[in-house]
Amino acid sequence: MTSCGCQLERTLSVPSGDLSSASLLALANADPPQRVLPTARAPHEVLSELFGVPVPLSPWCSDGGLQYTMRWRHGGGRGHMPPMQGHLVTVCHAGSGMVILSSDGRRMAGQLRRGVVTVLPEGTHGTVDVTGEAECSQVIVPASLFRGCAAQAGLDEDTTLTHRMTVLDAVLFHLVDMLTAETHDDAPGERFREQCAALICTHLLRKHSSASDQEPQASTAGL
Repeated sequence: MTSCGCQLERTLSVPSGDLSSASLLALANADPPQRVLPTARAPHEVLSELFGVPVPLSPWCSDGGLQYTMRWRHGGGRGHMPPMQGHLVTVCHAGSGMVILSSDGRRMAGQLRRGVVTVLPEGTHGTVDVTGEAECSQVIVPASLFRGCAAQAGLDEDTTLTHRMTVLDAVLFHLVDMLTAETHDDAPGERFREQCAALICTHLLRKHSSASDQEPQASTAGL
């Protein structure tokens, strides 16, 4: 995987030998080098590279841009996770193992087992270490959709999503499970998906955002 480190967009060429006053003045007045931030990646692409298997992204997309993956299985994986474009919600349907994320000096760890949920806000990056095997599915929520849901709920548009690592949330688990299991492409199926997408966004606001005052139960079994 590519490095997440910042690069300098341009460098100043400094001539050898003594610098004249004019040269020093020119260097002092020159625009400072600009930082080039890492390009955000689609979450399913990041997961595919991390685990070495294709992630089955559904072709369906909600009116607000929400997407999801079908159920898929992965083994262990370790590597660098570049910043992701969109909020990522992962639910574990089966399996066992550990997941550790080190990001911005913070270490988050948890155990994979049925029913646990992981929430990673847009831009999350760092080093990921996953052991064991698991069956999972994901929902990708555009940041613009999340902000729009916050505004519709009467909340500040600056409301942010909160990191959660393998926490127990039966409601969110079942909402994602229902959405990713839907196979009908008729009008009722489309309406069902849209309603699931809206409920997922609302639940994230209520339980996993800066507007929530509740801390979900962490999965600590076997630790």
